[in-house]
Amino acid sequence: MSSDEQVVSTSTKFDLDLEFTLDENDICRNYISYATSRFDNTTILTMAKRWTMMMETIFNNDNNHDLDLRTLSLVLPEEINLYTWVNQNAIQDFGQPMSVADAILQNAEKYSDKTAVVFENQKLSYSQLVKRAGFVAKTMTEKGIQKGDVVIQCIDRSLHMIIGMVAIQLVGAVYCAVHPEDPVERIKHVVYNVNAKCVLSLSNVEIEFPVHLLQLDKLQSECEWVSEQKTNPEDPCYLITTSGSTGKPKTLAISHGSYFNLCQGVQTSDLALQATDVQLLPLQGWTFWT
Repeated sequence: MSSDEQVVSTSTKFDLDLEFTLDENDICRNYISYATSRFDNTTILTMAKRWTMMMETIFNNDNNHDLDLRTLSLVLPEEINLYTWVNQNAIQDFGQPMSVADAILQNAEKYSDKTAVVFENQKLSYSQLVKRAGFVAKTMTEKGIQKGDVVIQCIDRSLHMIIGMVAIQLVGAVYCAVHPEDPVERIKHVVYNVNAKCVLSLSNVEIEFPVHLLQLDKLQSECEWVSEQKTNPEDPCYLITTSGSTGKPKTLAISHGSYFNLCQGVQTSDLALQATDVQLLPLQGWTFWT
């Protein structure tokens, strides 16, 4: 089926179905049936392009009986052109990576009175943000939290969320996010699975956590605080947690250096990517410090 040949049906037997037919001229025609609730048109058209390209490679090969299927490429010509352009033009040296905490403190010193975070009708300057986070970080260390410990944050999008993120990094701890509306069983599994030492949340989150709980809406003082322990670029910065749709949620650690390079790449990209266009994993809000 050509990419512009489409037939609309009211129902489909399977979510995705590929059908082959031979017409009276022995021409092979392929039809893709799909559930529009599962796939959008762009995805299916791209899939059709990849399939067509693969079939053309097979049938245009004089020695197709000896063709190794593992050599077939699913990368479209326009994608090859993009990859080539990126490799030739978009590689940049961002210098020596630094920890998230060092980057935040560096910009807080440079842009002390400038706005760092805005949420609805609320905002914080860099100086206010670092001081609010400093008080939370100081409180965490008094609870025994130190560099390398995993701290869970269970907070919806708000200024408190950013303050908690920064506080965790000032301590040198490892950030891991769960959403307050996640099933309680999933939240507790993540807490146990990552061996979390502390949870940052708010007083309106009615979940009993099996570790130290700090409610950020009750910690609104300010102080200047810097950890005595140096965080290095190779140290873990945060943990990505999978949805757990195929079983128990799993986690993957990302280093400070890797995240630093990612943010620098997005901010300086010639592809003109905006922070709102790119999901920087669970930490897209952190682009304020780059």
